[in-house]
Amino acid sequence: TDKDEFDYMVFHQANNFINSYLAKKLKLDTTKIPSTIAKYGNTSSVSVPLTIVSELRGKLDGDKKLLLSAFGVGMTWATGGMNPFDLSNKVICVTGASSGIGRQCAVSCSRMGATVVLLARNEQRLHETLSIMDNPDKHVIIPVDLTEYATVELVVKNIVSQVGRISGVLHCAGISTTLPLKLVTPEKLAEFFQANVFSAYNLTREVCKMGNFSKEGGSIVFFSSVMGKVGENGKSLYG
Repeated sequence: TDKDEFDYMVFHQANNFINSYLAKKLKLDTTKIPSTIAKYGNTSSVSVPLTIVSELRGKLDGDKKLLLSAFGVGMTWATGGMNPFDLSNKVICVTGASSGIGRQCAVSCSRMGATVVLLARNEQRLHETLSIMDNPDKHVIIPVDLTEYATVELVVKNIVSQVGRISGVLHCAGISTTLPLKLVTPEKLAEFFQANVFSAYNLTREVCKMGNFSKEGGSIVFFSSVMGKVGENGKSLYG
């Protein structure tokens, strides 16, 4: 592989001396080598993903190719290339895919080549999402209430039998209301935690069971609300 094929090269952020020496020795374009050492120092095993998030935010649109290189104690090292937005041959489950963030996640994953499993309660709106996705014939719609745990177990098995092992979950489903704190009851709390928290854990538990999750590994992503940071009157349950 030619080094010029890569748009960016992300090294483990051990120290400036090592990374500068690597760039000089290999005659690399230093404008392609982001660094977070000055900001965060050596953050150990998270230094590569942290550098991607911190320094390449907004720069990876389109078909970008990264070279990632990590090294550690003694002669331990690993280097590999990747396109961070290529989801070809991946099965991605998106909850809350009938609207909002879930709908956009489903559309975006379809554009990256994934086989997308769209999960939500409203079948009609799931079909509306499917209609704006790339290659709609390759994706799967499953109307489901994620708080019905026994049903979720069967749904996951059905997904694996239909399209193969699951590579990732984007959990966007959730419910909201506007309710003053003094009117929040234990029953209302239980309802919201079951829909917004417990259902996510249960789905993850089912997906990660033997035979359901991709042998190559994958990612489970929980989306949370900005209300948890900014707050708003009557939104304590949702935040």
